[in-house]
Amino acid sequence: MRSKPCAGCPFREGSKTVYDRDAIEALDEGQEPSCHCVVGHHSIFDAVLPERSIACLGYLSWQECEPGFCRPKLDSNERP
Repeated sequence: MRSKPCAGCPFREGSKTVYDRDAIEALDEGQEPSCHCVVGHHSIFDAVLPERSIACLGYLSWQECEPGFCRPKLDSNERP
């Protein structure tokens, strides 16, 4: 079981990993993401309540207001 968020976690401040519009929308709707390193970028919102083994630990850190974590950035290359 992982004990800390992955290095490229989109919830880490300064992360180069970004969310697309669909992922931002799912996050805004209150869905909890799985770790993209475990399930893949296109499957982060497939599990309604991800088990700890696949949960995004950066998301959980952000929810707990831990320093160094923030809301993921929107992919600036996406068209409106």
